[in-house]
Amino acid sequence: MSDQGESFVLERYDSIDQLTGMGYGQVADTENLFVSSRWLRLEERVSRDKPFYLTVRNQEGSLMSALPCFLLDDRSAGSPFIRLDTFLAGLLPEPVRGDVSGTDLAKSTLPTLLCGGRRTSHTAAPIRPGLTAPERHAVLAAAVRELDRLAEDLGAASTAFLYVAENDHSLRDCLSTNGYTEFPSHRNHMLTVPADGFDGYLKSVSKRRAQAIRREERRLDAAGVVAAVERCTSPVIRELAPLQQAHELKYGVTIEVEHLVARHEQAREVFGDDYLVATARTRDGTLRGFTTFIPAGHTIHVREPGREYGWEPSLPIYFQTVFYTPIRHAVSHGFQYIDYSISAEETKKSRGCESQPRFAYVKFAESRRRAPEGTLRTVLRALADTGRPAPETSRTGQPTEG
Repeated sequence: MSDQGESFVLERYDSIDQLTGMGYGQVADTENLFVSSRWLRLEERVSRDKPFYLTVRNQEGSLMSALPCFLLDDRSAGSPFIRLDTFLAGLLPEPVRGDVSGTDLAKSTLPTLLCGGRRTSHTAAPIRPGLTAPERHAVLAAAVRELDRLAEDLGAASTAFLYVAENDHSLRDCLSTNGYTEFPSHRNHMLTVPADGFDGYLKSVSKRRAQAIRREERRLDAAGVVAAVERCTSPVIRELAPLQQAHELKYGVTIEVEHLVARHEQAREVFGDDYLVATARTRDGTLRGFTTFIPAGHTIHVREPGREYGWEPSLPIYFQTVFYTPIRHAVSHGFQYIDYSISAEETKKSRGCESQPRFAYVKFAESRRRAPEGTLRTVLRALADTGRPAPETSRTGQPTEG
């Protein structure tokens, strides 16, 4: 495939390893874990819906951009953070939600060509650094136009970018001018790591919150809870899987322990010593709570929590493993940011996170719009007219994404 107007060559590849020799590492943002080669390699291993890649090269053969894509259908995990029908339903204002049929919405939106990554909350089109604004626009415009042809070839009812950053002006402009509908998505939450250590962190939150954190840590110490950061080895994975299962069950998600073990083992194989876990153990070595995290560039990405709910349920183990231990690790290892993804906005803001707007963009194939047009019109009008950030879920920790 080629885009003669801008002299670009556009091609599809089915493996991230095919792009490695083309210089993918030079176009992928080192801070964005979810478009990194290692993360996409993990997606290829564990996901039912395997990623593929739309590449844009110039006439000299240099890779200018590579867009990770996924084709999701009604057999894909029904996560309200990833699959378009449940994503849209979850964002609808309450008065409208009851008027929309989930079946109609699924028929209207699936299959979906999901672009820019499958995970929350960093949708992006990796692009070669150092380009001028017009050059960036030309490269991205070529990719966005090609998506229309690709969606038609795949029989997709829709094309979607779900978590585009507010300051990604080039991508947002290309999508808006190519017929995509824009509306507010779930917000991301980022903590800037203070240069003056954990004391600096305490100064960055309210005086009342800092006092509460000190009390929480004294309670944990009095209960004999020891905080640490460990490598996520096979023995540790065996310990944490039952605790994660309990955490998921608390939010209505049933997952077998062996499935969780396999998922963590595959992540360990890909990330090696960079697959880390903040642990809370009692002095006898028993694991009482944990949160996994993965570094990328200058950023720590907090991933999946769990705890033993039957032991001292009032102890703030969650806050220790999600916030206090990763913050201390970030300070001691020179990281600048901790990424806390979406959901639980008030909890995260109260502990020093900045809430960052994200925007969703959706386009429907003309050939699939007639029958369900009324449902789509109702949904998109309700979302576009809100003009407000997406409603927050009450769940703390990372959402289960499938």
